[in-house]
Amino acid sequence: MASKKYSKRQKINPAPQFPLLVVLVDTGSKVFAVLYRDESGEHEVEAPLLITATGPWIDEVNVQYRLPHNYRINKVSGIHIVINRALVPDCMFLQTNNRRIFFMIPWYEGTTIIGTTERMENCSCDEVKLQEEDINYLLNCANHYLKEPISRDDICGTFLGIRPLVIDKNDETDATSMSRDYKIDVIRKGETKLIHVYGGKLTTCLSMAEKVAALV
Repeated sequence: MASKKYSKRQKINPAPQFPLLVVLVDTGSKVFAVLYRDESGEHEVEAPLLITATGPWIDEVNVQYRLPHNYRINKVSGIHIVINRALVPDCMFLQTNNRRIFFMIPWYEGTTIIGTTERMENCSCDEVKLQEEDINYLLNCANHYLKEPISRDDICGTFLGIRPLVIDKNDETDATSMSRDYKIDVIRKGETKLIHVYGGKLTTCLSMAEKVAALV
């Protein structure tokens, strides 16, 4: 609602969820030319500023539209399983045998969420899938503490998310050197400005948004 009010005040016509076809910089490097398609056909808009905030899809977007950039990401998937009954009275953060942390959290209608896992993904975001190994891992972690063991039959739902770990695009070091913080990458060419937003999470999204707004 706030973005709609802002758009109306600034005389902006939003074009949400329409396929983006081409992004070009004009010959004088004064504006970006963006071609998109909606139900009425193809349209072109021009702007001196372009912001990409596409989460874990950012590398794929940069490649598809040939956007210059200084960072890349490694994708780490994490899953949660939902158990069909209450297992704990309150949120519990517990330790596995190899000293990793997992949690059990009471959820809606007497269910319980158990998470999470970490798996490096080398495929595209849309190809990431739940792995049986990760589900069994969480079941085993929980059963180490529970008096009444749980099994696959007790799972009534699953979630999967992808965490983007930010790294310099030319850096080939391992995952331990990757940043779990967000990065704001600003590319200037002539009078145009391209802002990439890398990483970020719920606890840092407001500060990230404020920094991006200050660059606009």
